[in-house]
Amino acid sequence: MRDFISWNLSKTGRRMKRADALFVSFPKSGRTWVHFFYNAYLAGLSGKEFSWSGTDFREYPHLFFTHDRWEHRMLPGWWGFIRGKHLIPQTARRQKKIILMVRDPRDVVVSLHFHLLKRPNAFRWTPQPIGEMLRDSKFGIAMVIELMNGWLAEWQGREDFKLLRYEDCKADATLEFRGLLEFLGLAPVSDSALTHALEFSRFENMQAMEAAGKFSEKELSAGNIADKDSFKARRGLVGGFLDYFDAEDLALAAGEMKKLDSRFGYALKSGRSPLTHATLVRQTQASW
Repeated sequence: MRDFISWNLSKTGRRMKRADALFVSFPKSGRTWVHFFYNAYLAGLSGKEFSWSGTDFREYPHLFFTHDRWEHRMLPGWWGFIRGKHLIPQTARRQKKIILMVRDPRDVVVSLHFHLLKRPNAFRWTPQPIGEMLRDSKFGIAMVIELMNGWLAEWQGREDFKLLRYEDCKADATLEFRGLLEFLGLAPVSDSALTHALEFSRFENMQAMEAAGKFSEKELSAGNIADKDSFKARRGLVGGFLDYFDAEDLALAAGEMKKLDSRFGYALKSGRSPLTHATLVRQTQASW
């Protein structure tokens, strides 16, 4: 899909220009986790209470979280679309520090499916089986891959660009999040504040706080306390898509994954076709 608008004439655009760094991701790629971690780190560093908005931490680098092109494409009305409401302004795209967080597109599609199905949202989406959504032109794997490739092509090679993979964060959150803090100019990293933030943003802790209704923000509230699939922090698994796609879905997804830039590190090894579930499990685990 071609993006013919390159400006942002909204208040959101002005906020992006004032930010110290921009955190870009496709929905359901792990940004809530990073958002929790970063503000918990600033709380530990400053001795203040945790704040989701981050307004109490103005003395530290301000990180603006955005879905950029995807959220702009999904806008329901023309007024916000024409203004470029969710697009990163061109000057900010060129001059700001950029963190791009990515996740295996197959896991992204599954997580997004449950988000649209179980949680309040403003997107024009007609409920559909997960296999159909995998093939959907707006919400499916092709869109995820297109945008991931476009973002990487735009920013890769810049000194002020950092690629953050969800899978790497799951494997070693201490290493990856320490690197994020250093990239944002917060070196030397406080070990005590880091330990506090890692524990605070641990998946089980985030899920428990959501279940207990600890936060007033609607975006952090479960759609249904009795339904874990309606939680913002739902499963957080690597390779969880294997529990939801059938053999035909897996084969289609594997074909689409071949279009993903190899620099992301998600490419499957070549194998016999059609792929069996067991073979895909082994190949997927080998690529983690």
